[in-house]
Amino acid sequence: MKILIAGGAGYIGLAPIPKLLDREYDIEVIDLLWFGCFLPSQVKVNQKNIFDVTREDLHGCD
Repeated sequence: MKILIAGGAGYIGLAPIPKLLDREYDIEVIDLLWFGCFLPSQVKVNQKNIFDVTREDLHGCD
């Protein structure tokens, strides 16, 4: 299952992502990265404003 998390590189996003990875979810994050990116390397990060997301960005997400 592929999960898209908007703002996932921020404070709140950092808490659930490791738990989701432990359960073998495929995680993708859309974030502006204002505060950097401290996510695990297996997380795909798309540096983008959530208001600029296209259908292609959501393709394959559950």
